[in-house]
Amino acid sequence: MKRILLIVCVLAVGVAGGASATYLMMRPAPNLNRWIPVVPNGAGLGFSTKVISIDFGIPDTKKPTGKVKFLNRDKGIQLGYILTLPIDPKPTKALPEKYTRLHTVEGGIQVGPPAQFEFQGNFNFTLKDADGFILLQLKGPEHYLEANSQNQVQGTVDDSVPPSIVKRTKIVEVEFYAADCIPCDAQ
Repeated sequence: MKRILLIVCVLAVGVAGGASATYLMMRPAPNLNRWIPVVPNGAGLGFSTKVISIDFGIPDTKKPTGKVKFLNRDKGIQLGYILTLPIDPKPTKALPEKYTRLHTVEGGIQVGPPAQFEFQGNFNFTLKDADGFILLQLKGPEHYLEANSQNQVQGTVDDSVPPSIVKRTKIVEVEFYAADCIPCDAQ
């Protein structure tokens, strides 16, 4: 009787231990589907040489704010975001004349610059651990941000993030990199 009781106890402990280990190994990352506030990377804005080399001043911006979270998608775990990047007004009618001329596009249609200056670029994300070490850097899709606007954007980064990185991520830095602007090309 003692032997049977011992075998049953050992089996019960083994099954409980196996179930616990399976749960711990298969549970989702603690950061999955939880919003994480972003921190601006420096000023939160970077410029290409094309944008910096224009001969008129670019509009002032604030630092980007918002939040990110890791989403379990078909492509794997991806970074989703909701961000705001306020840009001060910069009407294009105040720019030098060579930037405000009409030009002809396909079909013979004449177009001019938009009413406000625009940045074309993407948000870059740096995932860091609790000690500030870089775990992964991600580049978001292209966005157009307009002057005289709060520029709230929502999106998902195409690259997938390994679960081990998701678990260790404590800090997410963000920066908008302006690769181009409208109108930046003199016509």
